[in-house]
Amino acid sequence: MPSLSVKSVSNQTLVDGQPYAERLVARDAGPNVLWILHLHPPGAQISADGVVSWLARYGDSPAHFSVTAADDEGGAGGRSWVVTVKPASVRLAVVGQRLDDRHE
Repeated sequence: MPSLSVKSVSNQTLVDGQPYAERLVARDAGPNVLWILHLHPPGAQISADGVVSWLARYGDSPAHFSVTAADDEGGAGGRSWVVTVKPASVRLAVVGQRLDDRHE
């Protein structure tokens, strides 16, 4: 079976609501590569050219990803990584409202 490997992917930290995109690269692959996203958080997907995309959600953290690449020459390889998601900062403001101590 021919050798095929997926370039290393670094673990990352994102903020809730931040778009995530990671372009994967298959090394020593034949001309036609099939990408399969095995393990992923809800909403994540992989394109035919190996781009993993996802909208980071704090509730899915840590998000585990696992991908396999296979080519038409019988080669296959995979990669796994983790994305941590931090909560987004929240700022509260009261605009145009007057508070009154009197209660009726």
